[in-house]
Amino acid sequence: MRKLLTLIAMVAIIFSSVSSAYAFDLGGYVGKVLVKLTGYANGTPYQQGTDQEYWQDPNKTIPGDGQEDGWGVGLVTDIYKINANGTKGDRIWQDGVGNESLAYYYYGIDDWKVNTVDPNKSYIYSTNGTLDIYSRPYNSLFMDNLNANQRVGNTFTGITDQTQFAEFNFVPGIKAGDGITTISEKIASPEFPDVFANGSALGAVVPGWGAWGSKFDNNLFENGSDLSIGFTVSYNPGVGDNNFYFSVDDPARTAVTPEPVSSALFLIGGVALAARHLRRKKS
Repeated sequence: MRKLLTLIAMVAIIFSSVSSAYAFDLGGYVGKVLVKLTGYANGTPYQQGTDQEYWQDPNKTIPGDGQEDGWGVGLVTDIYKINANGTKGDRIWQDGVGNESLAYYYYGIDDWKVNTVDPNKSYIYSTNGTLDIYSRPYNSLFMDNLNANQRVGNTFTGITDQTQFAEFNFVPGIKAGDGITTISEKIASPEFPDVFANGSALGAVVPGWGAWGSKFDNNLFENGSDLSIGFTVSYNPGVGDNNFYFSVDDPARTAVTPEPVSSALFLIGGVALAARHLRRKKS
């Protein structure tokens, strides 16, 4: 009997550590959600009317060459249910509630093709790219204090040193008949300081990364993706303050799936088997 009680106590401790290690909660909601993101971006947009990139790297002439052309950081501000008819439903999570924030960091985007339609409209097609989301304590000044110099390699101080939440790789499928493009972007106003663009991207969950990664592995969006993002980009007038060239505004769609069978449930089964074994031994 003492052995059985010891095993039950061990399971209780494991459950306690799992539930307290991560505070994020959507109230048990399962289904599609709209995720509101806001942040900043750096990149090397194409020069109007040519295939040559400029701004950070004026000598780059080969698109899709394995060099990074875009990255950014920011916050998840709100999460809403998506109604059955596709409209935005009730808000089920908000930045700062429970003293928690979700910060994101995307990187590794490689521009590979540009299509200039007319002097006022160009399409940029990019490949690769990764979006990492981290849980961190709430800070009302987080966005104000972001600075591009916090980035060192693929790390960003204040984000990548926090708790891993979920990771998505950008995947092809946003451009029909194209197995390369992961991000499609339309530049409506290519001249500074009036730069304005909008685009879209698809993402797939990276298995085993983050406390909530597996819960967003849903395959419910375009081409079986787990994440669908639409975004707008505009020139950031505060470039002198935080060294970011652009401000971004992103609505993303994903879905929360039911909790998979966990090792904790397996342990409960083990306790039941142990109890049965002890009863047999006693008899």
